[in-house]
Amino acid sequence: HDLSDVDRKKLAFLLGKDRDVAHIPTDHLTCSRQHAVIQFRRRGKSVVPYIIELKSSNGTFLNKQKIESLR
Repeated sequence: HDLSDVDRKKLAFLLGKDRDVAHIPTDHLTCSRQHAVIQFRRRGKSVVPYIIELKSSNGTFLNKQKIESLR
């Protein structure tokens, strides 16, 4: 995949090494097969991004802070 192929109306995108299911594939050494999801939610007139950690092996970090898993 390449980001230009991504459906612009999609509300969630899976990141990970598993190219069969990941919308945004990566080969980064610290990423898991199904690492995290970026989800977009409407809040009033705005669309707000959320990161959902999927119990990846090395964790997911945002601004050097570890995100807790929801799985």
